[in-house]
Amino acid sequence: MDSRELTSRTEELTARRDRLQRLNNGDRALLPSLACAVLEELARTRLRPGHAATRRSLTALPTPR
Repeated sequence: MDSRELTSRTEELTARRDRLQRLNNGDRALLPSLACAVLEELARTRLRPGHAATRRSLTALPTPR
């Protein structure tokens, strides 16, 4: 392997490790990082759990046209 292949493989493995860590942390694992950040902020503001669940659903769903 040359250095470009090693760099690419390292990036792939790092991304995979990050995804696995997110899977280990719960149901936010498949959400984009920005959506997770929004949910964390909601948790910090101590809104009721139903509100956070609604926001999670709205964040994950595509916008209708």
